[in-house]
Amino acid sequence: MQKITKILILSLLSSGLFAQEYARGYNQDRLLQVKNQLDANCVGDPEYCECIYEKVVAQVAFKDMRNPKPEIFSKLVEITKSCQEQFSNYNYDPSKTAKLILESTVEMATRAKNTLYDNDSIKVYYSLQNIGLGTSYAPGIFVNVTSAKNSPIFYDRKVPVNDLGINEATSGELYIWGNDLIAGDTLYASIQAKDALGALSENIETFSFVMPKTKIKTYSFYHDISSPSKGIYKVPFEIVNSGSAPLRNPIIQFELSDGLMVTRQQAWVDANSNSNFYFIPSKYDSQYEQYEKVLYPGEIFRGEFLFSIPTIFSQEKISLDVSLSDDDNWEEKKPYTLIGDYNGFQQRINSQSIVSNASIYSKQSKVDEVELQTTPNDSKYAVIFGNQHYLSEDIYDVSYANRDAETFRSYCINILGVPSENIQLVLDGSIGQMNEALRKTSNIVEQIKDPKVYFYYAGHGWPSEDQEPLLIPTDISVNQLENAIKLNEVTKLFRRNTNTQMIAFVDACYASESFAKKTRSLVIEIKEPLVSGEQILFSAVSQNQEANSHEESKHGVFTYYLLEALKDKGGKITIEELDQRLRENVTKYVNSKSGLKTQVPTVHVPIKLEQNISKWRIAD
Repeated sequence: MQKITKILILSLLSSGLFAQEYARGYNQDRLLQVKNQLDANCVGDPEYCECIYEKVVAQVAFKDMRNPKPEIFSKLVEITKSCQEQFSNYNYDPSKTAKLILESTVEMATRAKNTLYDNDSIKVYYSLQNIGLGTSYAPGIFVNVTSAKNSPIFYDRKVPVNDLGINEATSGELYIWGNDLIAGDTLYASIQAKDALGALSENIETFSFVMPKTKIKTYSFYHDISSPSKGIYKVPFEIVNSGSAPLRNPIIQFELSDGLMVTRQQAWVDANSNSNFYFIPSKYDSQYEQYEKVLYPGEIFRGEFLFSIPTIFSQEKISLDVSLSDDDNWEEKKPYTLIGDYNGFQQRINSQSIVSNASIYSKQSKVDEVELQTTPNDSKYAVIFGNQHYLSEDIYDVSYANRDAETFRSYCINILGVPSENIQLVLDGSIGQMNEALRKTSNIVEQIKDPKVYFYYAGHGWPSEDQEPLLIPTDISVNQLENAIKLNEVTKLFRRNTNTQMIAFVDACYASESFAKKTRSLVIEIKEPLVSGEQILFSAVSQNQEANSHEESKHGVFTYYLLEALKDKGGKITIEELDQRLRENVTKYVNSKSGLKTQVPTVHVPIKLEQNISKWRIAD
């Protein structure tokens, strides 16, 4: 029908009868020329061609044929179809056969990364249309599936559909799935349409799918343990499917040393006894609900649990057994040690001499030497990231980023009054380590009264597609930026407790074209509102500028003058004063050095706080 309609329109357009002076009505010459054109291109009985001609001139005004609107085109389709139906007095006529067009697309489990695993299905969407001149009787979608190693595959070999009249279409979906697939096999599928009278679709859709080379089930478990708060220990952890097969309906069971008591108030803990309990991922974080059904290779559960130790506890070692099982009767149990020397651990806590994970570095300049000038404040916390060494060969390292972060940690303790145990310092952080540090601190400050958080980041950054600033972990490449950490999400995380004060410093290396630059280049304007509530953000640069390094001190220029100002004022410097000093000193320095690019730091302040920045001190 589409073909006839197109012929009709093209014939009329090519007849040259549509000049402006013939905009209304038919005359004898026009009728004759239209008939000649239609008869010359009409395939079928003379009566059929005469039917189309008579109905066109009777129902469609000549002026409407010049540039047919959608409603006119629909009318022409209706005329063609009515004549076809009127003169189709028998089921089969070689001059009026069906013609089938088949289109299809494939959808696999997205989280499986397009690998076909046991019990996963392949969904095939198809669309079938009859563009011939006759009806397609008893059509069907015929599927043929083979595999290189003869894996058992299940599918419907024929999917019947209803008869298709002229220009009619139908669509649907079919499934291909397998069980006990042979490791390393390759699956081939072809799809074609055929009807009872032998009409075949001109195209055959073909696809291929790969099975994993091995089918190993195992997992990895990573954990930490925090200093006790009011006698409660917190154990954050990660469980990673480190095998090559999915774990379906995984069950996670923990068993602590006898005598320990897990805190049952946690919604994500289902306790059998004081020390034996199950972890429910979706109750810890709703995004894990889909992982409770299937955990694909490489996917991660993150969580935490709390426990306490009774006053009388004689064991030197505190252990944790982790058991993971699935619905295929697979189970793996692994022992871990939470505390190897309990008495020694307690002594270290009591003496407040917990060893920091910060690495030792040599002092290069006057800002590296800072003495203790304040007392610790238990309501103050800090999250500090220094990302200097990137794993991807596509990304340059960021000079002095780790050194900047380590020095800022020292300033947090000695000038800003942050207890060392309240600081999360992550050097060359992976996505998991950075998120865990943020989550760990935000969960704590959400529960306390009037907390204050210092946030510092030195390393690479990048603008997202919608120009949001991203912080780049060291274990992702330029092709994985969707996994980067949004700076907006960081500030949002610390607004869950509306009484939280937050001061953030970002000495970021954003790049306009690539990360393959040794300068810390920032070329996007940070969107507002990036901060709100009781939050302040200092950024190393303004829009369309690049941040530079301070080679004399082995720091970033922004970080060097930030530290210098904090040391000079003992942390009592106000937001307004710090902003002025950073602008003046950074600008002056880069202008005095050849080869450095323009850099002007900026401060982002919520509108309601703009009147207070002359009074709000960094170390208050």
